[in-house]
Amino acid sequence: MENISIHEPLKQYRDVFKDAHNQRVTDYISSLTNKSNMDIMANKLTVTQIKELNNKIKNQNTELKRKKNLRTLLVFLTVLLFIATFIGGYQLNQSNFLLGVLLIIIGPLGAIFSLIGIKKLKKIILNIKEILAKKVKQRDDLVNIAWGQVKPLLKMIPFGITQKLINETVPLITMDKMLDAKRFDYLNKKYGLPDASSMQNCSVLAIQSGEIEGNPFVLGRNLYTQMGTKTYTGSRVISYTVWVTVNGRRTAQTRVQTLTASVTKPCPEYFEASYVIYGNEAAPDLKFNRTPSNTSNLSEKQLQRYIHKKEKNVVRKSQKAVKSGATFTAISNTEFDALFGALNRTNEVQFRLLMTPLAQREMISIIKDKEVGFGDDFYFEKDKKINIIRPMHLKKIDLQDRPSRYFFYDYEKVKDMFIIYNNMYFKHFYFALAPVLAIPLYQQTKPSEFIYQDNYKDYLSNYQREAVCNTFNINSLRHPSSITRNILKTSLRRKNDMQEEVICTANGYEGVPRQDIIMKMGGDGRMYPITVPWTEYLPVSQDTTVGINVLKNDSGDNYCEKEEKMLQFKQTMGGFGCASDMALGASLVGVILDGTNAKQDPNEITNAINNLKK
Repeated sequence: MENISIHEPLKQYRDVFKDAHNQRVTDYISSLTNKSNMDIMANKLTVTQIKELNNKIKNQNTELKRKKNLRTLLVFLTVLLFIATFIGGYQLNQSNFLLGVLLIIIGPLGAIFSLIGIKKLKKIILNIKEILAKKVKQRDDLVNIAWGQVKPLLKMIPFGITQKLINETVPLITMDKMLDAKRFDYLNKKYGLPDASSMQNCSVLAIQSGEIEGNPFVLGRNLYTQMGTKTYTGSRVISYTVWVTVNGRRTAQTRVQTLTASVTKPCPEYFEASYVIYGNEAAPDLKFNRTPSNTSNLSEKQLQRYIHKKEKNVVRKSQKAVKSGATFTAISNTEFDALFGALNRTNEVQFRLLMTPLAQREMISIIKDKEVGFGDDFYFEKDKKINIIRPMHLKKIDLQDRPSRYFFYDYEKVKDMFIIYNNMYFKHFYFALAPVLAIPLYQQTKPSEFIYQDNYKDYLSNYQREAVCNTFNINSLRHPSSITRNILKTSLRRKNDMQEEVICTANGYEGVPRQDIIMKMGGDGRMYPITVPWTEYLPVSQDTTVGINVLKNDSGDNYCEKEEKMLQFKQTMGGFGCASDMALGASLVGVILDGTNAKQDPNEITNAINNLKK
């Protein structure tokens, strides 16, 4: 597809990009299937047999459960019948002859028949278990066969295909393989993006960088923490005696009362947030922020009332600004000001250069949309050359590049998962960028030349390092006493060729049991101590050495082949005493290094990892 400018993002997605991307994704998986030479019909037949066996296994399990329940019932009945026999003997001694004889006759006979039934059921249950075991083995064997049938396709699914397909659908958008030190230096020095290491209360979970017509962007998800509060409660049951007069007589009554007490203590809170950070030199002095208008669920009539009310507020703010000498001036399109907001803008001239009539129209269409995209679900902050978009819909999509998400033994399901995920990712990604795509000046503004350094002390940015570390099993990084989520921060220890040795610091909290004694008055007028247990959260941290190797000449190996190479790598690295955990990416391989490895010559580690390229 030719490099089409995007000035009507909603309309162009609906009329052009949506179907084009779906066709591209569908054609790609079909083409990959043909290249793999996998036998689709054989896999379909095998999967059909698996489904039939699964239904039979389900029916057998149901029958087995029914027979076991019947056996339990008969065992219970047998016990009751033996009890009835003893009761019959007792009735004979009590001169209740007829009942006693009846129970003595029915009890043993019934117990005998029940025992015979239990014995037969035991054989039936054993037989069902044998049949079930055979069917399970048949099913498992067929599943292995199905995996073998679909493996030629799975072996060909490459890393980064989601991003590559988007780039082909919308050539205007270019994706990076990683957020390296060079790209970060550009974002940091030219646009003011802070280093991840300076943000102590957050950790990068996923990151994807790229550019739109030379203007860089970062798509990411962070884990944030803050100290909040938690309320703990305790209770105590008391009893006391009161004297009351009933019908003229004084009577003592015992009353029971539950006393409760609570305390509020500090407690760490964690939350995730997804975002797009976009750098552009247009309107370089302008600052503003806007929040969603929450109009997506309003009817047309309710929406018009909302707009009318907001327009009045805008007019009042403009009139007040004139009287006070403030800089705010309402735009003639008051509907835009009402829906977009950004009334705290700092530069009216640059705001109007940015928000042209076309930009206003397209922004309104995005905000009011209820069918194509996600409507008004985005926060938008502009801080000079940095634009930060926080769309709420972005948290609903997995941002990690993981071809393993398509792994299943059923070809039809693999195909469906591939098409569904790639279409969903494209839609979520596209509408995360839609607010900046709706501004023509951004695409018309080309970045001025940036002079890169000759050499960088880091190869990767801390954003990318944190994202790699967050793919490890957190139990391999966290402090043994930590009971909360952990914020991972990284720093470079040393760099050798294309390998970095990084210190990953996991910051969490241990929980120490505490208790407070709160005095409460009971109904009897006395004070009672109530114990309220609570947890004190104390910070703990642990440093772990992590090796991250950059596969600079990576040819986009598929996931299966890289996993096989990683197994060989683990065996090799086992000779150094490492590989407690590993991470695999399109152009990155990460490994947690233990104490022995931290002292190992990095050349040996690099040589072992470099075998992954062969």
